[in-house]
Amino acid sequence: MHRSTLCTASLLACAIVSPLRAQSCADLSDLATLGGAAVSRGDFSGAALRVEQGGLLVREELFGSYRLDELVPIASASKWLAAAVLMSCVDSGHLRLDDRVSNYLPSYTGSKSAITLAQCFSHSSGLRANHPAISDDSIDLQQAAQQIASSALIALPGTAFEYGGVSMHVAGAVCELATGQSWGQLFAQRIAAPLGLVQTDFFAFGPTSNPRIAGGARSTLREYARFVEMLRARGSLLGRRVLSEASVAELFVDRTSSLRVISTPHPAGAPYGIGTWLDRVSSSGEVLQVGGAGAFGFVAWIDLERDVAGTFSALDRLSDIWPTVEQMKARTREELAPLGVACLGRSAPSCAGAVHLHANAVPRPGASEFALRAHGAPSASAGVLLLAGAVEPVGLPFFGAELLLPPVPAPVAFALVSTATGSAEIPLPLPATLVAGERAAAQVLWFDPSSCASGAVLRSTPALAIELR
Repeated sequence: MHRSTLCTASLLACAIVSPLRAQSCADLSDLATLGGAAVSRGDFSGAALRVEQGGLLVREELFGSYRLDELVPIASASKWLAAAVLMSCVDSGHLRLDDRVSNYLPSYTGSKSAITLAQCFSHSSGLRANHPAISDDSIDLQQAAQQIASSALIALPGTAFEYGGVSMHVAGAVCELATGQSWGQLFAQRIAAPLGLVQTDFFAFGPTSNPRIAGGARSTLREYARFVEMLRARGSLLGRRVLSEASVAELFVDRTSSLRVISTPHPAGAPYGIGTWLDRVSSSGEVLQVGGAGAFGFVAWIDLERDVAGTFSALDRLSDIWPTVEQMKARTREELAPLGVACLGRSAPSCAGAVHLHANAVPRPGASEFALRAHGAPSASAGVLLLAGAVEPVGLPFFGAELLLPPVPAPVAFALVSTATGSAEIPLPLPATLVAGERAAAQVLWFDPSSCASGAVLRSTPALAIELR
């Protein structure tokens, strides 16, 4: 027990705080509806989705004719696997990201002599996006790198972004030279074996000595999800370390937003890290979500604010599945609580259907745009937001609702009104003077005389426990 000093214009100051007891209040049932509707429209014939939060399975769904054990080519989702191989070579001391390719491949002369491994894996090497050598199975990876060396640059190294697979191919050849192992051996020993990936490899198009580093892997939903979970957990899985935390962090560093863009397939023009799209970045430059996607309909992402890892697999074009996947990402972002926010109790009365309360972002000192969001409330209804310092739910019946915040000391209350669709956003700006670790709790009571429960005139949301990060 300690005294909270979470003192703002909107949060109660100096109240007794109890240990956090949390449960999930997320409702992701409509993910099945979204996927089913996409199958009905013909967007994809079948697909699979897996969502985990904090290492725990939240949702796994199959749509249409897709099998859970389906082994599929993952195209550019290979780039995440390849980036892990590179960073493993960095962890073992064989390479550094700022090493020049020409240190290992002397044929990279002139302006090409300045190309670094980091540039190769962030599509900023200046090499052209495509070259026939990367898909020539009659040669090996070293021979492909030598052929690429004779091609002209389209930009000086480190000055422009052009998405493609050629530069990663060259970096793969460097990994082989630095370690004395083939790319297949490197992936199998450093990534697949410690993660227990028995079907995932870089032979999606058949056995070859010239694997497509940036697009030639194959995997299953659950195996790739295990890899994504390792990245979410900062390099380890089930107590076994695969990459250092520092190496995982390097994957998510913005390396391209200041560069001239020659071409990008990303619909939002997102910046790029090491083999990784930085899908969402805050106005202050903080990376909020990262991901990888393949042209054959394979998508994975990590929501860093919510500690969420998601994997989606289909056998269709990325352009066909992308709108549905983006909707699914948005729903998980809306429903799953961000770090520092935990759900307490349930909405009441239970017969009236769930009414939810969520936070829009990680609660941090100085988070001026922090807000709570309610949905599923009675349409155009008056409500009361309760804010208190205690976070141990008490569960008192209260005019048909359940009061989860302690009545003594009395919570601070603020009036609000839901929209016609039963939603509301409540701004709670957090001053920079607050301190990480301070706690508060919030709950909303909605006026609802038409409630299904006899004598009920109120409906309550679950409570949220909020701890500053």
